[in-house]
Amino acid sequence: MSSFDDHERRHAAIEAEISLLRAEAVATRALAAGADHDVAEVRSELRSHTRMLNALRETQVAHYNEHKADAAELKADVAQIKTDVTGLKADVAGLKIDMTGIKADMTGIKADVSGLKSDMTAVKAGMARIVGLLEGPNSPR
Repeated sequence: MSSFDDHERRHAAIEAEISLLRAEAVATRALAAGADHDVAEVRSELRSHTRMLNALRETQVAHYNEHKADAAELKADVAQIKTDVTGLKADVAGLKIDMTGIKADMTGIKADVSGLKSDMTAVKAGMARIVGLLEGPNSPR
């Protein structure tokens, strides 16, 4: 084999390899462009998710503050209700004492009325006797 043939064969092999490398380079560029596009989409979605999470955080912070204010208001209301109930208990205890006094007074009044009835019965009997004495023994009855 001659050196020229050997040179031709090597030259053909190199050109075939260069052609193959060029095809691979084109494919590599296409893959890189596709990967670049995919990375851009992922970054865009990531930015969207970040914006959405930030908006959600703001909403949650606002709701937390509202609930915190509502809880403070409820605590104050419960404290006021406890104070009111304590006052009502004292009022009821006072009313019970007053009712006990009223019952005792009523018992006394009943006794006084019974005494008055007895006295009136005695007065009535005395009046009848006085009338009888004034009319005399011969008066028509």
